[in-house]
Parts: sequence; C-alpha cells; structure tokens
Amino acid sequence: MEIKEFPKDTKPKVIFDYVCERIAEPLLKTGFKHRKSKKDICRADDNFIYRIWFQPSIKYGGSIRFIVHVSIESEKMVLWRKETYQNPNVNGVILETTLANLTKREQTLV
Repeated sequence: MEIKEFPKDTKPKVIFDYVCERIAEPLLKTGFKHRKSKKDICRADDNFIYRIWFQPSIKYGGSIRFIVHVSIESEKMVLWRKETYQNPNVNGVILETTLANLTKREQTLV
C-alpha cells in the first residue's frame, strides 16, 4: 500500500475516510462489504453478521486516532431474546468490543 501524505490543512474527515477505505480493501476479498455511509465493513452468512466499524477521535493538537469496533450479531438471537424476555426492544448482539480491548497493548496501558 502506498503511503499518502496530506497537506497540513486537510480536514480530519478526509483523512478518516481515506484510512477506512484502505482498511476495507483487503477484507473485500473475504466477502466483506464496505458501507461508506455507515463507516463500516460487514459480512453476513446464514447465522451471523460480522461487523467492523470505525470511530474517529481527534486528539489535542489535531492528530486523529481511530477506534476500531468489532461485533458479531445474529437475527436468531433477536428472536430468542424476544421470546425469552417478552420484550420487543432487544438486539442480536453476541459480542461487541473494541479492537484495542482484544490486544495485549491495551491491557498494559494505564
């Protein structure tokens, strides 16, 4: 992948969109779809929806940090929870976390 340099006055959104697209590129070959409007990459099969989405975090001084979220969801889980809890306002989330929470580095940061 080519390293792209941006002028100093580039808006953070432009950089954020560019990086999201670069992250999505290799995942497209594995069946994921990049949904630019939702800032995510997702793939669905008969049982699960796999989703990776990005959240920008602009730090002091204008630098941009990306928070990468991952989730696994299931429509079957929605149906089971509706039936079990007698509540129409349930979701199908099985797992939802940030990528940093799955790494050793996050666990060592204070």
